Amino acid sequence: MAALAAVLTVPAGPAAATGLLTAPAASAASSGPSARWVPDGIPVRGASSAADAPPLTAGQDYQDTLAKGQVRFYAVRLPATGTAAAPATAYLSAFAVPGAGSHVGVFDGLDLQLLAGNGTLCGSDHPRFTGPDTAAPVGGVVRRPGTAGSVCREAGTYLLSVARVSAVPSSADVWPLDVSYAAEPALTSAPTASGGAAVPGYAPATAAPPTGAGHPVDGAAGMDGTGTRLPGTGVYTDHLVPGQTRFYRVPVGWGQRLLADAAFGRADVTRPGGFTVGALSVALYSPVRGAVAQETMPYTGQATTLDAQTPRVLYDNRLANDTRVSSAAVAGYYYLAVGLHPDVARWTSGGVDVTLRLWVLGSQQAAPDYAGDAAAAGLTVPHAPGPTAGGSGGGGGAAPGTAPAATGAAAGATGPAAARPVAYGAFGLAAVFTVWPTVLLLRGRRRPVRP
Repeated sequence: MAALAAVLTVPAGPAAATGLLTAPAASAASSGPSARWVPDGIPVRGASSAADAPPLTAGQDYQDTLAKGQVRFYAVRLPATGTAAAPATAYLSAFAVPGAGSHVGVFDGLDLQLLAGNGTLCGSDHPRFTGPDTAAPVGGVVRRPGTAGSVCREAGTYLLSVARVSAVPSSADVWPLDVSYAAEPALTSAPTASGGAAVPGYAPATAAPPTGAGHPVDGAAGMDGTGTRLPGTGVYTDHLVPGQTRFYRVPVGWGQRLLADAAFGRADVTRPGGFTVGALSVALYSPVRGAVAQETMPYTGQATTLDAQTPRVLYDNRLANDTRVSSAAVAGYYYLAVGLHPDVARWTSGGVDVTLRLWVLGSQQAAPDYAGDAAAAGLTVPHAPGPTAGGSGGGGGAAPGTAPAATGAAAGATGPAAARPVAYGAFGLAAVFTVWPTVLLLRGRRRPVRP
């Protein structure tokens, strides 16, 4: 995409007014049912040394490439952050897109670092693939001020380093790379989005699922371009082929939270006994592309459901020690990514139908008192929606289907996970190398690394 602000806005006109879905942009990233993400930002060539790092501009997306074992450096000129209580925040994201058929391991991925001029580490993220030979887009975000000392709050030139981490047996193909930079303004006063309460801990939510017929959508191949925007709470249907990851955008305002259910249908099994560890994946990313939740599950061709959720979106979440909370500290269009492992093609035919059930819970609150234009960074939703009970979308008009009211604390600060709570657990690496029937009960989640 050309600018983060353009990506995270709903177009004016009849589509916005009626909550109609927007189709992906006509580009290499979304042409064809099995197309892969082709970054289409401003071309840039990251340097191999810090001294030659090209500058990045806030509100822009860039495209580059990353070879096996390579490190790219980019420079960003950042102002002083302001007060410690309500500082300006810079978010720098990088996503790599391995080619179809690329061999990758569970320890492969990216290492992102944000460095001050004197070399002080101000933020880091270490995204990895969710399973062997997943070959799906992999990436994350680093932010300043982060959690380091005062040197990371000073004005100056900072460096973003993006390193490709690959084991010796992994493929040596060059990966397309998407790099983006968003700038969140400082606040004029201490944050009030949480009502002055202490930073909340993580609590899963429970709510009755939305009902109604699914609305057919075509997920986008990546995070750039205009993408596929869903109006909010509702039921949507899509179709995945093995090796494909689809992206959708859902508006989540201040004080709201998003629950996502992906029901994978039965596959046409051509080789009985087929089985793939980590075959199904569902992930949620913030508007600045930081991982909020990531879930994986094995697949045998039988219908099954995988779900994920955000916490309630509050400015003060960034202060939390739990990354499931700190990663959801800005309002805007959250990304839902749904994937099907390429290995599934060995024992099935025709792909898999997916039904998405989305809940945007709670009423949108007033935004924090920003000293600058948060909308220019895409950190806003079009307008304040009403409560989601009764089928109101989370920012783009009425969504397909209706959503019954949330139960218990689901509509408030501690809210839910679908009509059943989301189960979190460590997906043991032993399951990657050993195939036993009991692995069908396992579910995995890669927690984002706090910058």
